[in-house]
Amino acid sequence: MKKHFMSVALGVVFALGANAQTPADIRVGELINTEKWKQLHEYYDEHKNEMQVPFLDVLARFFIAYTSNDMQTASELGINLVENYSSQLGESIFSTSYLTADAFIELGLYDNAIVLSESMKKACEEAGFMPDNSEVLFDNPVSYARYCKEHGGEMLYEPTGKDETVKFTGEGQILLDGTINEGRHKLLFDTGAGVNVMISEYADSIGIKSVEGLGTTVNGIGDEQSRIAFVDSVRIGNMLFRNVPFHIVDVDTGHEKADSALRLLGPVIGQPFIKKMKEVRIDFKDSLFTVPAVPTRIPFEKSNLNYTLGKIFNFTVDVAGNEINLNFDTGGQGMDLTSSFYNRFKDYVESVGVRDSLRVAGIGGWRRMDTYCIPEFHYTMIDGREFTADSVHVSTNTEYQTGYDGLIGVDACSRNRKVIINVEDMFIDFIPDVDASLNVKIENRKRHVIMGGNAGIDEELRSQQRPANVPSYSTGPTIETRFVNNGGHVEAKTVYP
Repeated sequence: MKKHFMSVALGVVFALGANAQTPADIRVGELINTEKWKQLHEYYDEHKNEMQVPFLDVLARFFIAYTSNDMQTASELGINLVENYSSQLGESIFSTSYLTADAFIELGLYDNAIVLSESMKKACEEAGFMPDNSEVLFDNPVSYARYCKEHGGEMLYEPTGKDETVKFTGEGQILLDGTINEGRHKLLFDTGAGVNVMISEYADSIGIKSVEGLGTTVNGIGDEQSRIAFVDSVRIGNMLFRNVPFHIVDVDTGHEKADSALRLLGPVIGQPFIKKMKEVRIDFKDSLFTVPAVPTRIPFEKSNLNYTLGKIFNFTVDVAGNEINLNFDTGGQGMDLTSSFYNRFKDYVESVGVRDSLRVAGIGGWRRMDTYCIPEFHYTMIDGREFTADSVHVSTNTEYQTGYDGLIGVDACSRNRKVIINVEDMFIDFIPDVDASLNVKIENRKRHVIMGGNAGIDEELRSQQRPANVPSYSTGPTIETRFVNNGGHVEAKTVYP
């Protein structure tokens, strides 16, 4: 769905004709097509007066609002696009209506989401054309919005009016003690989860039942149908959330070891909780998780954080003078780089990296992924401090394109005293320990079995080819699962040894 949307948008942008576009129009179109939302925001602010294509101007502002968590503006611009620029949108009007309906649902405007989705489906029926994923685009938003309307809303949270602080546990994870319907559970706090997630076996064991007719297409390694359950309450310390949705997913990858690892995963709480909390302060030195009564004022001149379309945090770091986009994922321990990074810096990756591979399993199956392992990867964080991560894997599987260059997990963050995540003003602030060195060495806790770049190479030879600091087997958590609500699809994958 995401690729389909962006490929359609690409055709729209360059079908306008060279005479109709300024360099600013062209650049805005490129940034939209490559999903560089932070760069789009910055470029648009500086060059908006140079644009001459009204459609591109509205489209840019729509994406800027959606990825800046300004759902009110996004919903208004989305309706503008659907009603006034349908011909320019082409088939991507379906994705635009989906994202607009999603914005309405977040705002609690359930009737608006229902009317928009039903009218879009009716228009398709009258035109004699129905997209293949019409259930995801039209039916699912209607069913979900109607359920929320009939049951008083979703993710209901009433702040206590004071700072709320709880301890967290977990090496390379942030595990919070909490309750689900009064039963005690360890909740994994995962900024890389666009939705709340529960494995079906876990849900069954605690009596959580999905709502008939509610679900969405789950897109991981393959496609499956998820189910949505609403739990009456989730409590974390004194914070109480009611009518909380969880996506219930089955585990059947076709690989016994991967299935066993996935089934160990407890409840995952993600972006729906963060958006209600508005700000989270994570104190790694004292293992404290705080939701302040009054969010922190932004300490920077402008926002340094945005969402992807899948509602995952994205920020930038500097690598040898180049800006790269990283997803911020507390559900992961180490650092990975994607095929987008590989395509941008292929010569560098192949000159310093060692050929490698990973087996990746998740919803719908498993596959082998070719990678390069970079022994030491240097980058500079937004606060100016230099970091070095070891054993960083770079995917070379270009058929799996993303709009970001990599993911950064808990290890990099935990070298700071505190991290502040604020979704009201959209910023992330890394507050260093006063005793910390300005140059920080990060060792990835997530380890993988080295599969070898060529079939038939024995383990002894692979060990000789591998740098000394790239171990063969896991020295910490051995699985990493990411769930992303990606434009109507929930993506999930697990890396395991």
